[in-house]
Amino acid sequence: MLQVFDIIRFFTASLVGTKSGVKKYILYTGISAILLCGVVIYAGLHLSGLLGKYLASIIPWQWAHESLMFSFIVGLATFVFVFMIFKYILIILLSPLLSYISEKTESEITGTKNRGAFSFIQATSRSIRINLLNMAKELIISSMLFLISFIPMINIISLPMLLMVQAYFTGFGFMDFYMERHYSFSKTIEIVYQHKWAAMTLGSIFILMFTIPIIGILFAPYLTVVVGTRYFAARIKSIET
Repeated sequence: MLQVFDIIRFFTASLVGTKSGVKKYILYTGISAILLCGVVIYAGLHLSGLLGKYLASIIPWQWAHESLMFSFIVGLATFVFVFMIFKYILIILLSPLLSYISEKTESEITGTKNRGAFSFIQATSRSIRINLLNMAKELIISSMLFLISFIPMINIISLPMLLMVQAYFTGFGFMDFYMERHYSFSKTIEIVYQHKWAAMTLGSIFILMFTIPIIGILFAPYLTVVVGTRYFAARIKSIET
């Protein structure tokens, strides 16, 4: 659980220690997130109703037609799936800027410049590759959990697991902006899994910030990538030994 406490500690420090010079980065990433979030809310509200009616028509269980739990499961699952797509679109679209923020944060921590020059193409291509893979994995796992959530009693376990999966891959996406400068594609997957509790905590912070209208959404992308960078920058020696 040390990973969890460390992420929270770095988040608190980043929240309190935000400098005035980063306002432009917060605005660029935050405004993009707010615009995309509006699309997500609109799509989620419309899709949940349509999906609920469709599933109720094909599911043989009578309780599904009149159960509030069924409506809750469909609504939550729709939000999770729509948010999942939104999350990956956001990370990929902002990948050059988030990668630059991560590089800048690491330089401030270590006091040294990172190897090589910043590459827009490299940051974007890496983000597309790793996030498409993560999206495929998350989609498969989430679909399985969604299906078993219709089984009474089992849904008590499946729904929290669905949110944990969402948080893990969200944290993974933001952690990779640090990892891309230090580790290969396959090594990144291995290391992030070793720090899965940190990834879930980081992803949970991002998701929770999105529940705070405007302000939370505005700061979420910037703070998440900074916290992920600070977390691994503090552990670079222990990871490599």
